[in-house]
Amino acid sequence: SSGSVYECAWRQDMGKPAIDILMLYLMICQTQSENPCCENNERIIMTETEVKCETSDKFIPLYNECQDFFYLKVDPTNYESEVQKYIDTYINGSQKRHCSGLGVNASDPESHQFHAFICFEDTAEDQPQLLYTISQVVSVVFIILTLVVYWMLPELRDIQDKSVMCFIGSLGMGYIILTYVQFYQTVTGLQCVIIGFLVYFWFLSSFFWLHINCFNVWRSSVLGHIQWEESRLFIYYIGAGWGFPLLFLIVAMITHNMPGSIIRPNFGERSCWFAGNVELWSFFYGPVAFLLIGNILYFLSTACHLWSDYETPNIRLKSLRYKFALYLRLYLAMGITWIFEIISYIYPGSLWMVTDILNCLQGVIIFIVMIATRRRVWRGLARRKPFGISFGRHWETLHDVETEYPIEVAEGES
Repeated sequence: SSGSVYECAWRQDMGKPAIDILMLYLMICQTQSENPCCENNERIIMTETEVKCETSDKFIPLYNECQDFFYLKVDPTNYESEVQKYIDTYINGSQKRHCSGLGVNASDPESHQFHAFICFEDTAEDQPQLLYTISQVVSVVFIILTLVVYWMLPELRDIQDKSVMCFIGSLGMGYIILTYVQFYQTVTGLQCVIIGFLVYFWFLSSFFWLHINCFNVWRSSVLGHIQWEESRLFIYYIGAGWGFPLLFLIVAMITHNMPGSIIRPNFGERSCWFAGNVELWSFFYGPVAFLLIGNILYFLSTACHLWSDYETPNIRLKSLRYKFALYLRLYLAMGITWIFEIISYIYPGSLWMVTDILNCLQGVIIFIVMIATRRRVWRGLARRKPFGISFGRHWETLHDVETEYPIEVAEGES
């Protein structure tokens, strides 16, 4: 299956071998009386969001380790079958892996069709799934560490670093929710839909804030001659960084409940994420791709401006070049892996597992780029000795272009 950081918690293999489907088909006649899905041979009620027995919410004989299963809808007269979709199972301790019974569609009470269900164990995914889970937990820990360092150091309070904090915070919220789903994999129904919308909002917000960071680097360089009121500008950034994702979220929530052929997110159908490629590209990958392309254009324009004159590398220019290199590393660390993420979704395969794990480890990458490799941070930590930790006297005197000549001060000198 394709690798997606969002599907680390809900990874599903939609391409089951034909032999399994054939086995399911051959079991239909044998299981009708032996292994009913409902007590007392009650009818199976099928809706768009759930499958349940006529007077109970639980199937009786489902396999206790099964997370997903196919169901086969068979016409009683000619036994023509059609594979439908995955549905979450109810775990009740039974060792049965299949069941069957007479089903009725809730939207058409007069329809009666025979249904057979079977669980598919996907043990090949177990090891990668464990790696994704560990990677996400580690990522959350490093995101929290990064935010703690930003909170402790007043040096990291200019508009650029505030925007970075908003970016990291949004990304962290998304990963925290994903981690919750990893540890509670029985999330279904309305809770699954709500989680899908929350993850969608926070991850989309992180991309908007990454775009804002790239824009601010471009603004400080190319439009450095224009004076900006930092507090008001940051309010505009907040409106864009969380306002636009909120608009996307509202549209997704409205369309999610609309009938007809309109494109809907369909959270909760196959997983707590988008149901298919069309939905994923319409609501998420499409906007993200647009933002990533915009970031590339900002960096190209900034690079042309900063390196157009090699004869006069003054103090301000050195500071701007440092900032450019710093946030270019952040974009490459975040943006490039997401570009490969989109490619891996189009061309799935196990070779993309490394990219998937890197996506799940983005918190570690952010910590390395924004904390571990910045002398500005080293000097701030050495001077303040957080929690009584001493970092060495030589750290207190580290020279750093970024610290001595921050962008906003440099702009005032121009």
